[in-house]
Amino acid sequence: MTYSTLKNLILSKRPDIAIFEIARAYEFAKKAHMGQKRFSGEAYVEHPLQVAQILLGLNPDLATLQASILHDIPENTDVSLFDIEKEFGREVAILVEGVAKLSLVKIRPEDNENAEAERWRRLFLALAKDVRIVLIKLADRIHNMRTLEFVPAEKRERIARETLLVYSAVASRLGIYSFKSELEDLAFFYLYPKEFSALSGQLAEYRKKSKECMAYATSQVKKLLKKEGIPFKDVQGRMKHLFSIFQKMEKKDAQSFESIYDVFAVRIVLPDLPAEGKEKFAHIYHVLSLLHGAYEPLPDRLKDYIAVPKQNGYQSLHTTVLGVGGDVYAEPTEIQIRTLGMHEQAEIGVASHWSYKLGLKKGASSDEEDDQVFVLTPKKALMELPRGATPIDFAYSVHTEVGNKMVGARVNGKVVPLEYELKSGEVVEIITRNNGKPSQYWESIAKTSSARNKIRNYFKGLPDAVENIDDKKDLVLLENTSGKKKNKVVALEEDSPLRLVKKVIVSGLPDLPVTLSACCKPRPPSPIVAYVTRGHFLRIHRLSCRCLAHLDGDRFISAGWKK
Repeated sequence: MTYSTLKNLILSKRPDIAIFEIARAYEFAKKAHMGQKRFSGEAYVEHPLQVAQILLGLNPDLATLQASILHDIPENTDVSLFDIEKEFGREVAILVEGVAKLSLVKIRPEDNENAEAERWRRLFLALAKDVRIVLIKLADRIHNMRTLEFVPAEKRERIARETLLVYSAVASRLGIYSFKSELEDLAFFYLYPKEFSALSGQLAEYRKKSKECMAYATSQVKKLLKKEGIPFKDVQGRMKHLFSIFQKMEKKDAQSFESIYDVFAVRIVLPDLPAEGKEKFAHIYHVLSLLHGAYEPLPDRLKDYIAVPKQNGYQSLHTTVLGVGGDVYAEPTEIQIRTLGMHEQAEIGVASHWSYKLGLKKGASSDEEDDQVFVLTPKKALMELPRGATPIDFAYSVHTEVGNKMVGARVNGKVVPLEYELKSGEVVEIITRNNGKPSQYWESIAKTSSARNKIRNYFKGLPDAVENIDDKKDLVLLENTSGKKKNKVVALEEDSPLRLVKKVIVSGLPDLPVTLSACCKPRPPSPIVAYVTRGHFLRIHRLSCRCLAHLDGDRFISAGWKK
């Protein structure tokens, strides 16, 4: 793409934007990236121009377009963020800085598709204080995926997997389905090449027939609406994208996409009908009743996303009916009914109504709403901690011994005090020594109950959580039988004098009744300890229970869960 092409697109779609300010950003980026090439051999400045062009579909403001053109400069050139702020102002500099921070999000081979991937998604949103940062980064990833064939082969799978697990999921969460669909299909091509090729071939043969079916179905729906005097903005047919069809086939264990009868859908877009500051929906449900009167609705296929919108704000009525195809085709047809405003929301999600200067609080989740911070180990493993957490909390969440031997901490390579409050995206390194030991003062600094309890237990001489022991054996903590403090964690031997009570293994004492404490409600696999009450009960507590600090340390005995 040339700057001239981008300029003409902006003039046609956003004539209100001062084009000379876009020209300034382009000239600045062109000079900064002078001599740099992409893997494809193109001049590097082609990439930011493409990112800006992709963003035009979301109706961006001036600062977003400028930042999209400048977004790679601090990371890839000698030009600093300070230089950008000096030339284009604080707002643009904040957006560029935010896009650079999102480069921390990198899925590792060992990250699974559930818990770890969700943490990376939440980090992605936590790092972006302004929704415009997210949109620039999504557009950046779309263009990178379009040109992934030029990237070295060993990097392609990781980038495609990261795109599918994080980027497309974030686009979906923000309701930007146009971005989500393209990201998924591009990732599908690289992650499942055989399945992609087979499905593409099947669809190529089906596409001509489907176009005829869609054209016939839309004409029938238009006739019905006109006959009933219903005004409408548009009636259109659309094919589901490849990865969506692939997912449906996987779910149904189907060998051919033809068993997925809603490969295409008819979409009815009605006018917005505001009344006294609120939108009216009666005309949508009226159209639904007309469709169900003219055609046969399939049971259990009505989805009302108007009464109960999706979490990303998506609203629409979905129904599936028989008979729209007449003599042309006999398969059921999915029909979606929505207003123009709902349609814009469905296509570009949060960007359809966001206030650019109010940031994510008006449009998406942020770490302030999650009340969590997401930090990285030196090996880039992602850890989730509560807001306000310190290096002490981080150390004890890694391992009890790491916390007990900690003597200091570095954040992003710089030594910080142990009281330092960690922020999302920071890389935390714990400095340990063999003769290191915790301070009782740490208990007042730590924010997590787990860290506080481990510190407290260290000074009380209590056994801590069972860690790094062969999990093929039942685990217990040895009873203090010698009168001396014995805190060793061992594997259960067959001749140990232990008894089993309600799935709890306790040391060999007289047959005292055992009860689970109501204060911490212990459940497997949480580490536990038994306490001999003055009423001669064995009360089981979690090792992390706050009540342990107020109990007599001489009355604790060991306990564990029977596997």
